[in-house]
Amino acid sequence: MAVGTECRTTSARIRMPIIGRDGFMYSTSYLSIAKRNTRLIHFNSIEYSNAEDGISLNQNSKHVVRVFVIDVETTGLSRERDRIIEIAIPDLRGSKNSCFTTLVNPEQIVPNSKIHNITTEMVKQQGVPRMKELIPILLEYIKSCLLVGEQPLFVAHNARRFDAQFLIKEFVRNSYNVPWDCLFVDSLLLAREAMKLKGSHHRATSDVNLLSAIFRRLIEELNLSASDLLERSFMLADIIK
Repeated sequence: MAVGTECRTTSARIRMPIIGRDGFMYSTSYLSIAKRNTRLIHFNSIEYSNAEDGISLNQNSKHVVRVFVIDVETTGLSRERDRIIEIAIPDLRGSKNSCFTTLVNPEQIVPNSKIHNITTEMVKQQGVPRMKELIPILLEYIKSCLLVGEQPLFVAHNARRFDAQFLIKEFVRNSYNVPWDCLFVDSLLLAREAMKLKGSHHRATSDVNLLSAIFRRLIEELNLSASDLLERSFMLADIIK
């Protein structure tokens, strides 16, 4: 949880901290939340930051793509019984400190804390949003990052079998329309093209930091353009076919 998070109820903007309590450096930025800012007073586990210092895949390409890396931590492996308890989404156009991250209250106990060190007490703290409260905020965050004409592209390791499946279930469970045309790239498949990777367990923020570095390397190794990534992407609708 960051120190100094400030929500301005008179405008649709959030002021973000320079440095978090965890020692992670954040840039000061303002995020448009389209009149939802009053809700965010209660969700001080959500951390936004933004800094334009990253990579772009839009040069020499007919596609204009904004790449986000995404990772979720959950209470278990079953998307029917288990819930998301943490989510982190850095914007690769920005620097390594450009990220959306928060714990999520799953409204159930966390039985697998030894895997990610997230406890039931942590997710039940005041200020941790439930998924039904987080989804519209998350959608606004993604929208606020996009320039005119840009298409969001989400990268996750084992996306098709894990992260995307959990996200679909959370949207359905909380009565939100699933964005079936949302594009994902599974970096596990890219990694198999370029190198063998060993798996390990991490928190969502550390996972996306690692994945961001890996994804940059994969792009370089495979000399991938935005068009190449779109060819390898899949829509959420494809998962249920």
